[in-house]
Amino acid sequence: MTQAVPAVEPLAAECRVFCRYLADLEPSAYVLACYQRAWPTVPAGSSHFLIDRALLSVARWGSLATRVADAYARMFRPYAPLRQRLVLLLAILENSPPSDAPLNSAVEGSRPAIMVGMALTLLTGAVCLLAGILLLGPLHLASVLGGKR
Repeated sequence: MTQAVPAVEPLAAECRVFCRYLADLEPSAYVLACYQRAWPTVPAGSSHFLIDRALLSVARWGSLATRVADAYARMFRPYAPLRQRLVLLLAILENSPPSDAPLNSAVEGSRPAIMVGMALTLLTGAVCLLAGILLLGPLHLASVLGGKR
């Protein structure tokens, strides 16, 4: 089932936030156009669930909020519309210069520096997951227990 495309500016703002989260870059005009063109092809899925709408709303606040919402969605709503939109945008970025270079290249550095970077990434992910559980978990639980959609 396809969705009606929202106005251009809210969709562009969503794309900018997600690009900063995924690649720490501002999207090019080409990426914005591709995202807008491909956005309706992402299945609406279970977007009628309250938690899915909340995940998308929180993710649009900024890249840190997107990280928290994505961490929560990865564990508890892996097929949510938020994850689908992030995957769509990541595919666009991986195939669009100049964002393709940082996404398709390996991290270089000494072994200890890479290990520290990996540890920090793991720690950040764990903190964001905990924040997501604390912020979004009660809403998710209430919607499941209450049968609210």
